[in-house]
Amino acid sequence: MKKLCILIVVLGSMNICSAQEENIVSTLDNLRSDWDGRVESLQSFEGLKNLCRNRDYRVGLVELLDQIHSSNSELLKTVSTKYPENSSDEVSATLKGIETLETVYSTNSFLDFIHTECNEYNFVKNNFSAAGIGYEAEKSRVEIEIAKYVDAITWQINVIGEQVKQLSL
Repeated sequence: MKKLCILIVVLGSMNICSAQEENIVSTLDNLRSDWDGRVESLQSFEGLKNLCRNRDYRVGLVELLDQIHSSNSELLKTVSTKYPENSSDEVSATLKGIETLETVYSTNSFLDFIHTECNEYNFVKNNFSAAGIGYEAEKSRVEIEIAKYVDAITWQINVIGEQVKQLSL
């Protein structure tokens, strides 16, 4: 009887772990999709204006990035627990991707970047006439900077999501 109770507890724990692992994958998919939808407008000067001037949008985007980082921390624990560190190229790549997102593209790095880009936005708006010489070039330069940064974060988030699917969590 005692062995049967232990078996039931072990099997129940395995089912809970499996459900949590499936849940983290689906959570990451939802967060990735939400991120993709929210940052699409940042590819333009007007999108940057919205980021700089609309507190609700900015706070929402930062909170979303925090949720992504939190889920990636949970994913890191799951992957580290389930797989030995060097068990496969997929595991190593996933762990490296999570580390990159958590360090290079941390929320604080994103906030620093937003601050810099909003200063650039204000500089262009205050020092160049929309009809004047140089405005379009400066506007384009700022758009390219923000697009590169946002694309890099988005790429990293998507790569982690695809690697996780290959791990069969």
